[in-house]
Amino acid sequence: MTSDRAPHYLNGKRIIVAGSGIAGSTFVAAFGQLWLGESRKAPEVLVFDCQSRDEAMHKDSHMLILQGSTSNDGMFAIQQLRRLENVKAGSDLTSAYFSVWDRNGKFVSDIHPTRHPELPASTMRVSREHLMTQLVDKAERVSMAKFHWSCECTNAERLPNGQIRVSVESKDKALRYCDCDILIVADGPNGKLGASLQPPDAQKTYRGSSQIMGISHFGSDHLPAPISALNSGGMQMSDGEDFCCMYTPIGDGAIRWVFSQIGPAQKRTVPIEGFEELKKSLLDRASSLAGPFRRVIEATDPASVCIVPAMERLPFSHSHPEIIFLGDSNHLCSMLNPKGADLALKDGWDLAEQLYQSSSLRAAVTAYDQLSIPRVQAVMNFTKIRDRFGHSTGGLWQLYKNGMRVQRLFKLVGSQYQH
Repeated sequence: MTSDRAPHYLNGKRIIVAGSGIAGSTFVAAFGQLWLGESRKAPEVLVFDCQSRDEAMHKDSHMLILQGSTSNDGMFAIQQLRRLENVKAGSDLTSAYFSVWDRNGKFVSDIHPTRHPELPASTMRVSREHLMTQLVDKAERVSMAKFHWSCECTNAERLPNGQIRVSVESKDKALRYCDCDILIVADGPNGKLGASLQPPDAQKTYRGSSQIMGISHFGSDHLPAPISALNSGGMQMSDGEDFCCMYTPIGDGAIRWVFSQIGPAQKRTVPIEGFEELKKSLLDRASSLAGPFRRVIEATDPASVCIVPAMERLPFSHSHPEIIFLGDSNHLCSMLNPKGADLALKDGWDLAEQLYQSSSLRAAVTAYDQLSIPRVQAVMNFTKIRDRFGHSTGGLWQLYKNGMRVQRLFKLVGSQYQH
């Protein structure tokens, strides 16, 4: 970069980032990295988050499965951030992404994604806490950025001069206003600011199933088979009934389970004293599931249980480039395909890159939409396939089951041919 270049279109501008989750922190870290060594004046970046720094990084320690098959996956974004070695140090690199078992816990099929040639594995199992620690650590080192913890962006309005005035509320309910030129909304699927600014048609829709979920604890050497052989996740089918159960080992002998069933939308917390009644109902409902199911449900921590509906929000393009919706603030995927972290990482990187290298704000946001929207739509299309598969009944289930038998046969023949 040379000092005689024309000023960047963001010269002297102020960018507010509302939310420092995976998407928001990735954006700030990527933007600072891309600007490193740039002689032209950088914009000012202010980051507000309703949580304290400690809460943002440490309150949620659940495991994420990041993919590394293509340049659109989360592991590739971490490599672009030059943080792959740091994240890898606290993660497990795996090759098997998803296994399928029948109602008795017998192996049916699995998915082995290919590895991107520039990455060390096709999948990575990492705690959200470790990932966030790495992202926030890098983002806070960005000289142009300043973080404001325990401050929530609650509303925004356009000013006659073209700027945006953002209402910021602190933990003690003190209200102040901060003006900016670009507002990046990254406060998640239920954030106040996102809800107040999203276009009218950007509504969440119910996918037709609800999930009961919890965490079960076993000794590190006592995970029930076949879960004990997992290094990522697995789904137990019900042999043609309209429910399934997914299992994910999360370390230290614990399993996160998600029981998904077709029916009216449900959303509620389950009080500890109400868990026994829910457990009995669940075991009766899924009495056909043998194998690990009963042991997992019996070992559940009652305080970890909740019921949520499978919701989805289609991605939308930006008609006003001054307000940009990032990650889950723009789109929402069902829990049946947990790709939210992958999408947030790539959204954060792509937005930073387009803002930096484009010639105008509108060009940057248009280019970002052209990258982000097809990526999200591809994930949602796969989610619909998995949704139909997990809840299939009757002839559709028979079709899936026979298809998996043929797949196993081809794998067997292929392995024998190779030997």
